[in-house]
Amino acid sequence: MPIQPNGSRRLIVAITVIAIAGAAYWLLTRPSEPVPRRGETRIPVEQLLAPSTPAPAPQTSDYVGISVCAECHAERVDEFRATNHFRTSRLPVPAEIDSLLAGATGVFQTRDPRLRFEMRKEGEHLIQSAVMQSDSSPLRRSERVELIYGAGGVDEIHMYWKADRLFQLPVAYLHPLQQWGNAPGYIDGTVNFDRPVPPRCLECHATYVEHHRGTDNGYRRDNLVLGVSCERCHGPGRGHAEFHRTHPDAVEARKIVHPGTLEREQQLAICSQCHSNAAKPKTGAFEYRPGLSLEDYYRDDLKSLPETSHTANQIEALRLSQCFLNSPKLTCTTCHDPHVPEGPGNSASAVRSCLQCHAPEACRERESLPLEVRERCIDCHMPVRRAANISFDLADDEYVPLIERREHRVGIHETAQQELLLEWRRNQTGDEHREIADQLARELADRYRAEGDALRAEFRFEAAAGAYREVCRLDPDPENLVRLEQALGTTRTLHATLREAEILVQQQRLVEAIDRYRSALALHPRQAEAHGRLGTLLVNDGRREEGIAHLKLVAEYDPDNSYGDAMLGWIHYLERDFTTSDQHYRQAHEREPWSAQLHYQHGLVRLGMNDRQGAEEHWNQTLEIHPAHSEAAIALCELLRQAGRHDEAIEWGKLAARSTSARDPEILAALAQAFADGGRFEYALSAIDVAQAAAPLNQPRLWARLRELREEFARRAGLEPHAANRP
Repeated sequence: MPIQPNGSRRLIVAITVIAIAGAAYWLLTRPSEPVPRRGETRIPVEQLLAPSTPAPAPQTSDYVGISVCAECHAERVDEFRATNHFRTSRLPVPAEIDSLLAGATGVFQTRDPRLRFEMRKEGEHLIQSAVMQSDSSPLRRSERVELIYGAGGVDEIHMYWKADRLFQLPVAYLHPLQQWGNAPGYIDGTVNFDRPVPPRCLECHATYVEHHRGTDNGYRRDNLVLGVSCERCHGPGRGHAEFHRTHPDAVEARKIVHPGTLEREQQLAICSQCHSNAAKPKTGAFEYRPGLSLEDYYRDDLKSLPETSHTANQIEALRLSQCFLNSPKLTCTTCHDPHVPEGPGNSASAVRSCLQCHAPEACRERESLPLEVRERCIDCHMPVRRAANISFDLADDEYVPLIERREHRVGIHETAQQELLLEWRRNQTGDEHREIADQLARELADRYRAEGDALRAEFRFEAAAGAYREVCRLDPDPENLVRLEQALGTTRTLHATLREAEILVQQQRLVEAIDRYRSALALHPRQAEAHGRLGTLLVNDGRREEGIAHLKLVAEYDPDNSYGDAMLGWIHYLERDFTTSDQHYRQAHEREPWSAQLHYQHGLVRLGMNDRQGAEEHWNQTLEIHPAHSEAAIALCELLRQAGRHDEAIEWGKLAARSTSARDPEILAALAQAFADGGRFEYALSAIDVAQAAAPLNQPRLWARLRELREEFARRAGLEPHAANRP
């Protein structure tokens, strides 16, 4: 019922009275400012928290970019600029924007009739907007495309900067379909402009950028080297360029890596940075250099399901090939020249590579094959497949695989020869060719159908959908379409159920969240994420044993997921079972080596085991990963203070206070204690003053402790006592 005018006035008066009363109460009860004693000096906050040694000035990157390489290698650079590697990240240019907007309408209408995305050119820039219809006027969110990923003629992903933070835009251009669609991982009918672009993503789409450690997506934009270019394989070029500028007559290349001189595993490591399952970092971003062991910088994912791996794991597939096992010198560059553009499929160069070891006559099937396909060796032994691990959600379809990749497990593939012969037969004329083509299509459809059924029985629904798409391509029978829709529907329902459960947790509707996670597991009993979240909720609900049983299943079903062990470690830590907790955190580190939070929590466990050195090591590692991790910094401050290492303790305390903008009274009190134990009482008293200014008014115990600390420090400093501040 609407408030009447007189009711409105009464409401305003009531609010005003409450506000005045609240202000009066605060003035009467708030703690008074501490009165400086004779001889006491107040230290300004900036001086109080300033590090003893100033931060070093930003260093110049050793990466110089491809234009510097062109000073001496102009012809090679010109050729390389046309490669997909170079174009895998780039700035938008007006001509390409015009081409995109000419190739498809500038509007992507989602399945939600109220929501559409608009792409338009504004000046020389491409603008992406989400437009949501409402009862009054449309709601619009727009961002300018400032960076592009993708050059292989499939998907083109757009990003934008917000200060030094890089975010992905929700709509991508899909070249094979010549239309716009949801970017991978985006749900149709939703708007999300806040997905951060993490460092591991940039490591495979750029040559170098300095990452702001401790952030999901903060970078130093001025040293971003776009594209995967020369220095990604040869190493940073500054020293090389400077040497040869000053030694123009030098013939031998200096201060640069020549990959061709490296051992095979070192050569493979260069490509494996991105073309393997090296997904988990062990160090900071962009620290690997050509010639080093990749294992020291990344942890390989253990799961081998191609539909769940983000990258194209060609290296692992190649290692399974007899060609690789029996050819000690075979590497990626045996078939690929990274300096020149490759045509579709790269068939010609690949066949030439095959012929280095294999005589055409050695093929046992050669004489039975039509003359026109006898030279298409790799189409049989390295067939093209659609990659189900990266799919797109369209307005009229879901989980659509568009990317085609060659199978790098060189060998005999059951369906490859049939696909090749089917293609050839369909290009011939005559009833006999048509009948044989129809028979081949039926046989292939049966194979793919059996494959899809087996995958669905293993709860691999997205992979099953990929197989059923092949069935429908060959035989669009309604029964086959039903199979495809069932696989897609189960995938859709599973993902929606997991999203609903997550939202319920955020809303603290935990009983309902437990029910939703159980529903997800009814669809997919091996879903590791659901087991982990359900296990945590059950433990919180007092059902400890049942919850722990679910948490233990996380690593069993996904050996790359650290969540289960991390949560088990924390549960045992809270129960003061430090030995068991330590074991779980060790296992969590195996799965997630570069995690600040895991190291911080493990440090707490080691401290509980009276291993102060172990705690210090873990907290130092935390701050290596996340330099502004205030909890680890103040933990180190307290640890080192107790050990009598006062100067170090003070520096970590300052860092913790700076990281929290001098607004955390507990951290400031710990810093004050470190100052006092180090004999710097004027700093200790000033830190307590700042702590009191930051302390909430509704915490009398905190105020009493801060007051007692101030009196203690004053006595230790030999200052005259005065009346204590009263809250």
